[in-house]
Amino acid sequence: MIDFSNPAAESLAIADVSKNTNWKPGAILQIVGFATGDSLRFGKDAQALTEAQLAAIRFDGKPAKIDAQGYLTPSP
Repeated sequence: MIDFSNPAAESLAIADVSKNTNWKPGAILQIVGFATGDSLRFGKDAQALTEAQLAAIRFDGKPAKIDAQGYLTPSP
């Protein structure tokens, strides 16, 4: 779990993990408290996560989406 609940804007950048064999199938990464002004980035582009890895990330229960620069946000 990654907790962004601090009222101040927070930023976290993580390296490209698309080739990480340690990502366990079925494991869910929960992001909580993510709000406007917060920033979560994987690598430098949308290929920093595999489709399976992206599907395993949730923002307060909502699926994640990744943009062309690697920034994750909750899907509407």
